Amino acid sequence: MPDREGPKSDHAAAQPQTSGLRARMIDAHLIGRGIADRKVLDAFRSVPREQFVPEDLAEFAYDDTPLPRLRAVREELASPLLERAIGVVYHGKTELESHYFYASLPRQFDEYVWFDETRAVHPLEEWQRPVRGEVPDTYPFGL
Repeated sequence: MPDREGPKSDHAAAQPQTSGLRARMIDAHLIGRGIADRKVLDAFRSVPREQFVPEDLAEFAYDDTPLPRLRAVREELASPLLERAIGVVYHGKTELESHYFYASLPRQFDEYVWFDETRAVHPLEEWQRPVRGEVPDTYPFGL
């Protein structure tokens, strides 16, 4: 994992080795799959992915596979588990039957993000009620 105080001191020395891996990853996994947006490609060209994995796994940073140590986690999560549907109307008597389904998380999602700590979300701007007759931004719900 990257230091909180900045990039690792050996980053500059590793750059030439990883730039070739990064270029191959972009060609095979992005351009090769039809991604052509210049901003997306430039972002991938500029991010040193090896700084976002444990040092001993840096050689796998540009592979299109789970990191070796994480394969066991992926296998553990592969068995179908109950997942709650989001955005459904709550009916207590049919909660289990109508709101849950079995899902294999690694087959359903490419990545997971886990937040140990969160804070309340605040609006970026003041909200005003729509003028009568205008279609609200949250149409058809009008929330």
